[in-house]
Amino acid sequence: MRHTTFTTLRRIIYQRSGISLDASKKNLLETRVHKRLLKLGLPTAEKYVELIMSGRHPKELVSLINAISTNLTGVFREGPQLDYIAEALGERLRTDQSELRLWSAACSTGEEAVSMLMVAIEAAAGRRVDIRVLGTDISTDVLQTAKRGVYNANKIAAIPDQDLVHKYFAAVPESQPPSYKLRPRVARQLSWARLNLATPPYPIKGPFDVIACCNVTYYFDDRVKTKLLSQIARLLAPGGHLFLSHSERLSVPETDFEMITKNLRKKIKENANKDMLLIIKNELPYFERAKALLGIEEILVSM
Repeated sequence: MRHTTFTTLRRIIYQRSGISLDASKKNLLETRVHKRLLKLGLPTAEKYVELIMSGRHPKELVSLINAISTNLTGVFREGPQLDYIAEALGERLRTDQSELRLWSAACSTGEEAVSMLMVAIEAAAGRRVDIRVLGTDISTDVLQTAKRGVYNANKIAAIPDQDLVHKYFAAVPESQPPSYKLRPRVARQLSWARLNLATPPYPIKGPFDVIACCNVTYYFDDRVKTKLLSQIARLLAPGGHLFLSHSERLSVPETDFEMITKNLRKKIKENANKDMLLIIKNELPYFERAKALLGIEEILVSM
């Protein structure tokens, strides 16, 4: 792919979706564009750019963004994160909270949202709690898969207990490869919607006890990250948790969050300085200082 072609596609994608592709993402873009070339029978990336810029095929740009924003996922793929979510929800339920609201902000084909729902239901076992999980994504293709709620055996292989598989999924008869469908009573607790995280304000009410925004922020520049975190701060309940993936970094100066670990962020108490971003390293002296600054008794850490 020529540099000028890469630059043009990068600009178009940023304008439409907020996804920022720097030079390190050139190979990613080349790979995804190549798949579109094969699908459309086009000879070069330059011809592909011509097709997009002609305006005669507006759905193709959506298809390209779908291809770029799709990530590998699976039910219970992030075990340690889910363990922490279960612990956090358990704390909230001990206050006699009667409902739980969770949001998978970039849900892809739905496995993350399904995992969050399963964890919430298990955390609330024995209690009368109204549980709802929202899954959003910019890709219309992956949302269609999420709405179907059908996953092959590989997608659910990480679920730690076969009893959980049977509780939440039903085997699809004669499917090859073997597939499993969410049971209707479980699927009814999930809702799905298309959302471009780069274009706030979001048409979402909140507040949410847990928001997962994984494998997203490294696509965005600081301008878009700032807007994203501002919306998340508005929608996250006091004491709620924001989860990011291990590889993501925040460099924006003003948020409502303290960093607990690399991928766990908890909203600062309402009486704390909301303009402060506290980066807490994974060494004990920093935690002692953080506790003094925030006026809290304990910081939960997953090393």
